[in-house]
Amino acid sequence: MNKKPKNLGFYLVRGLETFVSYWSGYRITPKPSVMYLELTYRCNCRCKFCERWKIDPKLAKKELTTKEVKRLLVEARQLGVKNVGFTGGEPFLREDIFEIGKFAKKIGLDIVVASNGTLINKKNIKEIAATFGSVAISMDGITPKTHDFIRGVKGVYEAAMNALALFKEHRVPVTVNMVITKKNFMEIDEYVQFFSQKDIPIQLTPVQECEATHFKVKKALKQIDAKKFGQEWATLSRKYPFLKSGFYRYVPTFLSEPRKLLRTYVCFAAAVMFFVNPYGEMFPCEFNRVKMGNIKNEPLAVIWKRAKNLRRKIASPKRSCICWNHCVVPLCNKLTRFIALKRGI
Repeated sequence: MNKKPKNLGFYLVRGLETFVSYWSGYRITPKPSVMYLELTYRCNCRCKFCERWKIDPKLAKKELTTKEVKRLLVEARQLGVKNVGFTGGEPFLREDIFEIGKFAKKIGLDIVVASNGTLINKKNIKEIAATFGSVAISMDGITPKTHDFIRGVKGVYEAAMNALALFKEHRVPVTVNMVITKKNFMEIDEYVQFFSQKDIPIQLTPVQECEATHFKVKKALKQIDAKKFGQEWATLSRKYPFLKSGFYRYVPTFLSEPRKLLRTYVCFAAAVMFFVNPYGEMFPCEFNRVKMGNIKNEPLAVIWKRAKNLRRKIASPKRSCICWNHCVVPLCNKLTRFIALKRGI
């Protein structure tokens, strides 16, 4: 998310508010800073760790309208949100994405878009640059063979690489994200080298399965050999120091014994961040699909205020869910140290 110096005052004030709310046992309602909005589950890829593209044809008519999205953005801003992530599916399949993005920017929201890169071209790159703060492109392999296999469609590697070139040409902040699987983890070394040389930041996210969020991983990608992966990760960590600490240090643990990580950080989902799916349903995070309400039926502020007991449950090390993704864990780790006053990961 955007961390420009001009927002320093916002984060200092919000940090104090979050501190007071957390230590009150959430008797004082916190203000969220981050919203992830899944604009659509429509997608032109057929990823082997995701089945959102399968369900959307049945539900596409139920997607939030442009008017409903704008109302949600206004209510989110009024509630305290500053940063919004547009995800999917493939967000650029929404014909109104630029209208929505420009509206969000107008009311003071910082927008990051997660995309597969296939719909980014010379015709729309200038509008993308003028509308969004940054873009995250999915790159699940360093070769066309690997990436296209995981994404389920031929030619998406070439399209994503073309998108990255356009972003660099037009100075649009961009990152690449690899979902680590059985199929691609031996390519991480070359992947890091390649994108580091291009001065493109990377994210490495372990594959995660959650039926409620329509992430169902094909057999060819899961069942990573824990011993082999651990050895490879240890070698990579010696070569790339950033893999030795924080989020990345525990990737092998998550892939082998995820429940061990429940006590490594306090989760602030439903307190600092929340997710809204394409149909208006609101959840604490991407992998905790406890339904908080639907913004089509109730104001966002009403749904948010009544989540006190849910926040307490999620903040407990006895919580039932465990994820390891960049949407939640790095931010929660920072909040664990500075808000919960605990060591964290």
